[in-house]
Amino acid sequence: MALIIALTRLGGVGTRPARMRLTSAGKLRTAVKDKEIHRIGRGRYALPGAEKALLKASELHGMASHKSAAELHRWEVAPPSITPSVTVARNQGIKNPRGVQVF
Repeated sequence: MALIIALTRLGGVGTRPARMRLTSAGKLRTAVKDKEIHRIGRGRYALPGAEKALLKASELHGMASHKSAAELHRWEVAPPSITPSVTVARNQGIKNPRGVQVF
C-alpha cells in the first residue's frame, strides 16, 4: 500500500529506486503481477490512471514540457494539447516517436 501512496504523490509515475525505499522487490513484482501498477520501462513504473504526458516523459527519459507541463500544473491552456510535449536531452537519440512532440 505504501507503494501506491508513493506513486500517487509522484503524480502516478516514478522510478524503481524511489519505491525501493518504501517496499521490497517482491512486493513490487507482486503489484506488477496483480496489475496494481504497470512497468513502463526499465526501472520505471506507473499507476493505471497516470497522466499521458508523465507516462511519455518517463518512457523517453525526459520531462513533460510546454503545454503538457502547464496542464499538469492545472493551468488553463487554450486549446488543450492533443499530444504530450516532452523535452529530452540531446544525447538521448530520440527520433520522432509517435504520439508525442519531442523538444
